[in-house]
Amino acid sequence: MGDPALANTLRQLWGAAVESGDVRIRTTGRATPGWEPVRHFDVFPSTSRARMIMERGRSATTAKALLAYQGLRPRRLQAARLATTAAAGARAAGGRPAFVLEHATRAAGAPEPLTAVGERLGRPVLAHVGVRTGANAKATAQLFSPSGTPVGYAKFAWNPLTSGYVLTEADRLQELDGRTGGMRVPRVLARGETFGHPYLVTAPLPRGVRRLSRPEDLGVAELATVSPLDRRAPAHTSGALLGMREHAEQLRQHAVVRDAAAALAQTVGGLMGLEVNVPIARFDHGDLVPWNTCRSREGEVWAWDWESSITDVVAGTDALHWFVHSVHGPSPSDLAAATTDAFTRAAPTFHALGMTPAAQHVATAAFALATVERACALAASHDTWSRNRIGADDVARLLTLAQHHIDSAAR
Repeated sequence: MGDPALANTLRQLWGAAVESGDVRIRTTGRATPGWEPVRHFDVFPSTSRARMIMERGRSATTAKALLAYQGLRPRRLQAARLATTAAAGARAAGGRPAFVLEHATRAAGAPEPLTAVGERLGRPVLAHVGVRTGANAKATAQLFSPSGTPVGYAKFAWNPLTSGYVLTEADRLQELDGRTGGMRVPRVLARGETFGHPYLVTAPLPRGVRRLSRPEDLGVAELATVSPLDRRAPAHTSGALLGMREHAEQLRQHAVVRDAAAALAQTVGGLMGLEVNVPIARFDHGDLVPWNTCRSREGEVWAWDWESSITDVVAGTDALHWFVHSVHGPSPSDLAAATTDAFTRAAPTFHALGMTPAAQHVATAAFALATVERACALAASHDTWSRNRIGADDVARLLTLAQHHIDSAAR
């Protein structure tokens, strides 16, 4: 297991179970007395360059599962998935698995996480686990039945930071119960705890969904109705901004982000000093991007990955998030400049929300500051900026941009 990302994924999903002494991961040799094989896995494209951990099943089952939701993938990834399907069939036909998950026969403790989820769903599941490298990485698994039919999508927390994300998404999806405004959202199939950390399983997406990729793939009617509006009031009444200011003060205790957190607290204070009335939404999505959205055959938009959703937030920030990333991609080279571009592109949505020019500046400042807050929180959790996609220089430019919009709103 030479890939650090693969090692991290195994630790995130099974680390606590292995530490309990009831579970082990065997990469070589044969089963030994006292241990029972539970699951067999292959790693693609290889254990030194891992992208996916795939549980073995029958060849037809594997092919059906791997080719599910091809419409969510760009063409180059569709071709790669076809190649993976062929390789998986060849490995399953005669090769050794990359590793075997085993359970101690003497153990009477909790089952390993995937088995726990299957028991909660009342059916056996096969898992395809993504290998992720982001600062907020957690184990995620597409779940399939033994026949290869999609069963659900699971997220497993492994530390306090990811526990917060999983619980936030579970709570929001239960509240929404399948729909918000003009969007559909996955329903919760199961939530619970395994080895001291929460997990969430959501229902599969409909068959035949297609990825969104262009800025115009979400219209004003959809961007303006992600959440119902609660009221029109000054930004200092927003629970999200009140929480941000408190969180910034807490982050100042971490040396790696102390200066950035101090600047964040000061800039949030300036924003909350404005008496500009803005629409306050009941909640936001928090990460509305093309890779978290799709459109069904019936034309309905589906949005998932609600783990960054915040309650009582200045409206309009989801539109900004959408345009930043639908135009400039997952990691804009200049995030502040991308936000400035998004400010212009979001104007029709701002108008639909009934926002004055000053209110539009407030929303953009709030968006920039929320981005800074999340970046600081991730850096603090790892005690380094090196794992962040949004680095310290990006944060400094976003703080300057937020102050610009605060000054513009005050004029």
